[in-house]
Amino acid sequence: MSLPINLLRSRLVNELAMCRSSLDYEILCSDEEFAELPTTLEVSMRNVPGPVLRMGAVEDQTEHTMQIVITPDYPYEKPIVRW
Repeated sequence: MSLPINLLRSRLVNELAMCRSSLDYEILCSDEEFAELPTTLEVSMRNVPGPVLRMGAVEDQTEHTMQIVITPDYPYEKPIVRW
């Protein structure tokens, strides 16, 4: 069972605003009003050190991007994250 669509949209808009105000990372959303679900958030993180594997060697990288797919069953179904 999922949330009523108007409640889900309101929750997602509020959660996106909270993330933007509390994180130092750029968060891009293809649909700011969540008119259609599923929707995809594009998250870019800069100045965040993390390991990456390049040509068999582990190196540090400070810029990362990921996609977060939010389905109509959120919050009962976890978002799908693709790095």
